[in-house]
Amino acid sequence: MQKDYNHKKIENFVQKYWEEKKTFEVTENSEKEKYYCLSMLPYPSGDLHMGHVRNYILGDAVARYQRMLGKNVLHPIGWDAFGLPAEHAAIKNNTSPEKWTLQCIQNMKQQLKSLGCSYDWNREIITCHPNYYRWDQWFFIQLYNKNIAYKKKSTVNWCSKDQTVLANEQVINNSCWRCNSRIKKKIIPQWFIKITNYADRLLNDIQTLENWPKKVKIMQKNWIGKSKGIEVELSIYNYSKKIKIYINNIATFMGGTFVIISSDHILLKSVKSSNYDLYTFIHKCQTEKNSETNIKQNHQKGIFTSLFAIHPISQKKLPIWICNFFFIPDSSNNAILSVPVYSKDQWDFAKKYNLPILHVLKDSKGNFINFKQKKLMQTSTLCNSGQFNGLKFCDGSKKISQFLISNHIGKNIIHYRLKDWCISRQRYWGAPIPIIKNNKNEIFTVSENELPVILPEKNTDQLVDSLKNYANWINIYYKKNRFTRETDTFDTFIQSSWYLYRYTCPHYIHGMLNTNAVNYWLPVDLYIGGVEHATMHLLYLRFYHKLFKDMNLVNSNEPIKKLLCQGMVLSDTFYYISSSGSQIWTTPVNNNFKRNENNQIVNAVDSLGHKLIHTGMHKMSKSKNNGVHPNNIIRKYGADTLRLFIVFAAPPEASLEWTEKGIQGAYRFIKKIWNMTFDYVEKNKNNKLKETSENNHESSNLILQTQKIIIKITENFENKYKFNTVVALIMKLTNYLRNAIKNNKCNRSITKKILMIIIRLLYPFTPHVCFILWRELKGSKDIDYAEWPKINSDVIKKKKKIIVQVNGKFKKVMIFKFKSNEKYIKEKIFKSIIIKNSLKNKKIKKIIYIKNKLINFVLNE
Repeated sequence: MQKDYNHKKIENFVQKYWEEKKTFEVTENSEKEKYYCLSMLPYPSGDLHMGHVRNYILGDAVARYQRMLGKNVLHPIGWDAFGLPAEHAAIKNNTSPEKWTLQCIQNMKQQLKSLGCSYDWNREIITCHPNYYRWDQWFFIQLYNKNIAYKKKSTVNWCSKDQTVLANEQVINNSCWRCNSRIKKKIIPQWFIKITNYADRLLNDIQTLENWPKKVKIMQKNWIGKSKGIEVELSIYNYSKKIKIYINNIATFMGGTFVIISSDHILLKSVKSSNYDLYTFIHKCQTEKNSETNIKQNHQKGIFTSLFAIHPISQKKLPIWICNFFFIPDSSNNAILSVPVYSKDQWDFAKKYNLPILHVLKDSKGNFINFKQKKLMQTSTLCNSGQFNGLKFCDGSKKISQFLISNHIGKNIIHYRLKDWCISRQRYWGAPIPIIKNNKNEIFTVSENELPVILPEKNTDQLVDSLKNYANWINIYYKKNRFTRETDTFDTFIQSSWYLYRYTCPHYIHGMLNTNAVNYWLPVDLYIGGVEHATMHLLYLRFYHKLFKDMNLVNSNEPIKKLLCQGMVLSDTFYYISSSGSQIWTTPVNNNFKRNENNQIVNAVDSLGHKLIHTGMHKMSKSKNNGVHPNNIIRKYGADTLRLFIVFAAPPEASLEWTEKGIQGAYRFIKKIWNMTFDYVEKNKNNKLKETSENNHESSNLILQTQKIIIKITENFENKYKFNTVVALIMKLTNYLRNAIKNNKCNRSITKKILMIIIRLLYPFTPHVCFILWRELKGSKDIDYAEWPKINSDVIKKKKKIIVQVNGKFKKVMIFKFKSNEKYIKEKIFKSIIIKNSLKNKKIKKIIYIKNKLINFVLNE
């Protein structure tokens, strides 16, 4: 065994060995319990960042642990390969999106291998390959035939520069999130999938997701946004048309004082052209970022339309206002009856524009209730509500509902915030939608035997590129008739909504899924990814599962048993002010600084001497230039060090603060384990160990402590995934063993046993070094096939610790056989030298004995 720890040599050897032996390839095995461990697949952007690294190391640690429990573990990886960023990068690097993407995949694949991730590479999928997206197209055809997929005109956020639709979340400060050009509203035909048909199933089954984070479940519930209420048609004063409103807090209906509509409401088509101010305001609303978060961070704005709605019960005239914080489904047709006293946003709006506010609820003491006392609503009494005055909240709701319905003013309705999923993208680099049209604009699906519809070879260097630019590809003849292809491509969320199923049968050619393989591996036992995917990817994933279920492709009701959302990776962030007054962000790697007595960074300068401003810890990002490249850490310290730091620095769900000192500490610990093993091997290489049962008191205690630590580690690994606690316990056990060896209180046999236990406990985190150390200690087979350390309940049961105190002050801990009675324990303690000295020349007033835990000698003063 080499004396010095050489991470480069060790990791290169072990990774090559795993690849040659195909160590982690698996097949279905009905005789073994399965475990499907999956991290969200990466987008091949060029390089793995530390956020990726954390995700994949956490997943790999769990996969390796589950294998040690004897389970049949599926741990695959693939690439979410379509998308706009690849097109931009390809133009920048003078290549095609396909070539750029495949180059990125090769680079990132090598990075994953250098981390030592135990993937079954035989199951690798790449979503831009025709053999993958042909099944996107096949499934779309099934949905179209079932009337679940359809096309309609829709108002969208349109980026003129990229020539594509943007989701609301992709519009920042009125501009495209990627190219920063101004966006505009545009009405174009789009393809949709009827996710709203599944809204109730998606909502109701959230309660079955017992092992999902509560936050994610709440986010999905709110995103679906089911509410029951009444739809009412309001007449408009001196106008022939009516306006629909939706109310779900019916008891407050009499408190409505004005009506809010969105800037795209159909009512405005007939009035805006004659009012310049109105037209200008509407245009501004439609070019601003239309997300709730943005509006809340900026000022609310509104304008009076000069129209009045008539309250159907009080007959009061209610001014109709356009505002920029209108968010309900189908905003072009629906409106809100504003009861500002019970909505903070609407209260602020009413105050700003001097609109009336009417209190219609009182508490039990006769005091008015507003939005600050919403908890009191259910026990309140109606007031200022005409004929409904004096009714309790619930009774008032019923009576008002009955009045509206019986008088044909309103009808019961269920509202959903969830809208049908728009899957159209007007870009080149995506999976083609398998639709063709004849010269009568009649729509047909491509014949299944002609799938996949393959993308044409890219023939333009323009950044703005869609399939509309490929006339030879668009115009086809089918059954001697001329047809044109659909030029939209699929939203990339289509590919990522079912990749986890294809991992179970990546080479299957007879259908989208091999149901035997899928139903053996599904549901996924552990899925790891960021909470930012809660309302898009994770919802679409659940939706696709229900579609598969209805088509008898899967048996389970949900795709994911347990969801783990890892926290962000943070790093110190610095900038300096340039001569032009701009903020220039600098990489932490090139910065020098000191820390004061409060551990705060001071006197920071970069390598060029610029005085730096430290802004604290922020998420690693290109924009703030505060990332740390994984390759640099692996070269300097090794993958095992990086892996150990990642799991030890913070619990998986918490944000991780990157520190070089933390990396150095992890490196020192690995060297400590290496040196302990080296010392043991060198001292005993010429001696054959014989098992012995002759253990001294310290050895017995060490064995007991080892067993207790194994129990704690297993508990933290099994359900809690508190890997930081696991590593801390391994370090604790290592120190126990090191001290026992140093003080000659541990025989060779026990030393080897505990060393091998430590190495197995550490293996999920630092597999390369543990692979070599296991071999040096003559472990049977490779450690990749070793069992997790077993809990010896007999050891725990046979021994018990008794804390010995004198006058309540701790003196020592003594170990006894579990069956030892009180009399025997007292006799042994009296013979202890420490206790003899403590009791010398003193009278014992009483002895307090707590069975199996403590004995306290109370002395006369």
